[in-house]
Amino acid sequence: MESRRYHQANGRAGDEIITLQLLEDALRSFQCGDLAGAERQLNALEVSDPNRAEVAALQGQVLRSAGRWPEAISWLERALERDPADPEPRIAIGQLHRLQGEEGAARSCFEQAVLHASFLLAANPAEASLLADLGLAYAELDDPDQAIEAFRAALTINPGHAETHQRLGALLSKLGRHSDAATCFEALLALNPGDCNALVNAAMGCHARGLLEEGLERLVCGRAITPADWNITYGLLFACSTGGGSLLPRLRATAREHWQRLRAALPSAPDPLPLSLPNQRLRVGILSAELGNHAVGRFLESFLRHYQRDRLEVELIETQARGETQNQTLRGLADHAFLLPERDHQRSWAMIEQRRYAVILETSGFTSASSLDLLVRRLAPVQCHYIGFHATTELDTIDWFIADPHLLPPDLEAQFRERIWRLNRPWAAYTAPEPIPMALSTQSLDRPVFGSFNQVAKLRAETLRFWAEALRQVPLARLLVKDKCTIDPAVRQRITSFLEAEGIDPSRLDFELYSPSWSAHMEVYNRVDVALDATPWSSATTAFEALAMGVPLVAIRGNVLAARMSTAVLAGLGEPGWVAATPEAFARIAADLVADLPGCRSRKPNLQRRALASPLFDAADLADHLGQALMAMVEERTRQ
Repeated sequence: MESRRYHQANGRAGDEIITLQLLEDALRSFQCGDLAGAERQLNALEVSDPNRAEVAALQGQVLRSAGRWPEAISWLERALERDPADPEPRIAIGQLHRLQGEEGAARSCFEQAVLHASFLLAANPAEASLLADLGLAYAELDDPDQAIEAFRAALTINPGHAETHQRLGALLSKLGRHSDAATCFEALLALNPGDCNALVNAAMGCHARGLLEEGLERLVCGRAITPADWNITYGLLFACSTGGGSLLPRLRATAREHWQRLRAALPSAPDPLPLSLPNQRLRVGILSAELGNHAVGRFLESFLRHYQRDRLEVELIETQARGETQNQTLRGLADHAFLLPERDHQRSWAMIEQRRYAVILETSGFTSASSLDLLVRRLAPVQCHYIGFHATTELDTIDWFIADPHLLPPDLEAQFRERIWRLNRPWAAYTAPEPIPMALSTQSLDRPVFGSFNQVAKLRAETLRFWAEALRQVPLARLLVKDKCTIDPAVRQRITSFLEAEGIDPSRLDFELYSPSWSAHMEVYNRVDVALDATPWSSATTAFEALAMGVPLVAIRGNVLAARMSTAVLAGLGEPGWVAATPEAFARIAADLVADLPGCRSRKPNLQRRALASPLFDAADLADHLGQALMAMVEERTRQ
């Protein structure tokens, strides 16, 4: 959170020193995750000094983190009354309105913050803090150009303002401008070499640009300095999960070390929960950070729309607040939903335990905003992982890893600490956010067009070698690479240079950014003849979407779960012949598919109909199989 007001307060003299120290103590408690302690300290300060704006502002942030949003808004409004010159409380109020689905009220707050900051800047244009607030308000209004301009103006005046570097870096990352964002995170590290968040952001920015080794090196060095920082550890484990079989030993050793350290710091664990079956319905808690506009949220919607409500009682345990409309949709589909407090394990454990779940379904693994650490304690008789992570969690309290026979065949079982539960169907089913556009070919070129809509992080050397072989095999083909990160010149240069070294003329490559809407994004598939997979982090959402648009996918089968997602998708379609294990086989499949180019293009509507009628898009079937699996897990547990 913004610390400007606290730095200003520290400049005050004399008789306030004790109060200021207590305020710093409360801020420290908040930053360490002791929300209850911070609230108590701030309540005491409010009694002793009832007119201090910074007390009300910090209390608002504490209550926001605790998920007590109406109370948080009340305290932030109090801070605004006490210090009308500070736009931050108004912005924070707007953010809370957005999290509650009140978009009109949120935008009104952000627009007022812009007007207020602009008015104050007219009198004092060199006020860096106001410029930073103006940038944040513009960012919330989805006006990135003006936000970037304001942030950079603030940093010109005060290059040492860490919060502005963080805000600008986060915005640039969101826009896919990771090379520019890296400059901000490097500046943060120069200001504070021990800033773990800046280190992780810089490392994951490398990962997002397809520079896996560079990102790993930074995370390994950071963990050697700060081994107990979970953010660095989770970043390292996630990066390892995308890097293929050679990184599995590091992933497993690091995860085991993390769990050992965490357990050593915990009080003795309570006795395992007894399994008490409900009279009618099995209570299932879905512990997730992705309940919004996220691929996992999209796949979870398939289950939530169709689960057997007479057999299951499904609740959503949210580990981060999300303000998207999709979040409200998912919450409305479940029997119950609640938000865990940030960084407060003790209270989170208590909140989950009182729900007395028979099953906890965890979806995040070692990804952003995960609360996998909570499951180091057994909070339900059955605990399993589903859909969000693509390697073992190495956590002995996770009983099952849910997959399917093609996603996780028996020869990969040794890579997992968890037991494997295989659904007798594809492990996922896709629910589209909008009506899927009609599949057809709008391509006017009389030469084949290969395409990849995968994120750039997947387009590393292993992938580009497969692509180069296909482009050599089909010398007339062009390649369309679509991802927001291709806005970064360094990303385009890396891909172009690698393929050029493989003998591919750069003029055969086209790059395209994200489209303004999902439907517009999907319609770009109508310009593509064949979709190309990635490895060892294969297509998942993009595999479903390509087939939904009638575009055949040439998949790459690797030796880890992350490299089997596209294989499992094509098995669900009934097209195992589109899967290759070598660049040569990959190229042959691609060449065969476009050998009759007019036929390839004319068959798109038929392939779309086949795909949409397949198990890949049968959400009700997925919900039935997954629900039956959860009930069978509990039945097995009762027999132990």
